[in-house]
Amino acid sequence: MQETITQKINSIKEKLEFLKEHHAKNSNRKHMRTEFKHGITVKVEYNPYELNPCLTEAEIIKIEKKYNVIFPEEFKIFLMYVGNGGGGFFENVEKLIEYTLDKYKDENIPFQFINEYKESEDYGGFLIIDEIFEYKEIRLILTGRKRGNIDYFYEGKLVTKPFLDYFENSLKGRIELFAKPKIKKENLIDKVSELSHYTSVEIQKINEEIKKTVLEDKLSVEESMHILRSFYILFPIKILVGENIVSKIESKQVIFDNLKLSELYKNLGQAYYHCNDLKAIPIFEKYMELQKRDSRYVEIAELYLHHNKFTQALTSIEKATKDDYYTLYVKGKIYRALGEFEKAKQFLLESIKKWQHDTRPYNILAEIYLEEKEYKNAEMYYRKSLEVRNPHQGALNSELLGLLKLYTEQNDFENAVKILEVLEIMKVEFTQIEKEPTLSNLINSPHYKKFMNG
Repeated sequence: MQETITQKINSIKEKLEFLKEHHAKNSNRKHMRTEFKHGITVKVEYNPYELNPCLTEAEIIKIEKKYNVIFPEEFKIFLMYVGNGGGGFFENVEKLIEYTLDKYKDENIPFQFINEYKESEDYGGFLIIDEIFEYKEIRLILTGRKRGNIDYFYEGKLVTKPFLDYFENSLKGRIELFAKPKIKKENLIDKVSELSHYTSVEIQKINEEIKKTVLEDKLSVEESMHILRSFYILFPIKILVGENIVSKIESKQVIFDNLKLSELYKNLGQAYYHCNDLKAIPIFEKYMELQKRDSRYVEIAELYLHHNKFTQALTSIEKATKDDYYTLYVKGKIYRALGEFEKAKQFLLESIKKWQHDTRPYNILAEIYLEEKEYKNAEMYYRKSLEVRNPHQGALNSELLGLLKLYTEQNDFENAVKILEVLEIMKVEFTQIEKEPTLSNLINSPHYKKFMNG
């Protein structure tokens, strides 16, 4: 490599390393990508500044021959010494090639990467690196006088830059953005208003600050209501805030009209509900009385069900909206808990007919069939649930755990290992699996030991 190119590559790598570390330490936003394994789609978290492994010169030559393309020198060096795309930048080079060919396939005028590049025509000579909109492409020029440059539109004008300069400038822009000092809010309520911009550690500290402020009775009623509305406040903290307001209303320190009372009861009831606290029930009842509608009987039924109060659960669910898919789902759950499997299946299937995109009815059906040893039906509903919901990294969700149990019960260790391979991609802690008593046959099998030994 020439000295100037070496310097550029080193500068790019340093900036990427800085951004990668900054994101890992400070970002509150998760970046997820889709991966496929054994017919199962999963979502895996990634760092947007961590690129794919580099390509060797031999691998690049093989790709060039396969697609009849000749990469510019700077781009080749990038692929060999920085990375083969990835992160939050552009796809790996073969995906870029296939996307460009697919977008510009034309039976009459075949697109060729070796064609002479002309800005006014789309016959070839370029590779789409990225798109701002469908009609605003960022192109790497492969032929002609602009070979090795990036063409893109900025503020209505066509801009041309060498590839490494373009990439390094994009990194500089991100670093400058991070370097701008964050204006930290001093006022607690201002902090609550901007919680989406804070890291998870900062949000935890703000929750602790709210708790301390409530216990010291330093919040106004309006400030307390603002906290109750926030998406980022922990439910136990919301309960503390809400109970403080209710106490002031009961002692007549404050007066709420029906509109404000409704909002208070709704948010406080939801906080109790998410903590599985039966105190939600009288709060929801007050809310429904003010609203003049039966909108919370499903949540009340779920609370009774969680506390094994099946008679009250059935009484409550009968008061809920009859033909709503979620009502039918909860009714199915109640009958499953009562051991009335046929009734449970009936309501769960009716729920799915109303709305096919909720995983929960599929899961309960799968669990019922697994309990009945009807393995084909159990597998079918677990897999239908997986089609609806792509499992996220780190989560040993009920579908994959259910499939592991199902295959273990049948001594089908080959398929069980396939599920383990999916969980490995998802970075699930295998100690979670080893604690499951129903999977002991799998854990003690030579198949599991072979898998764990790589």
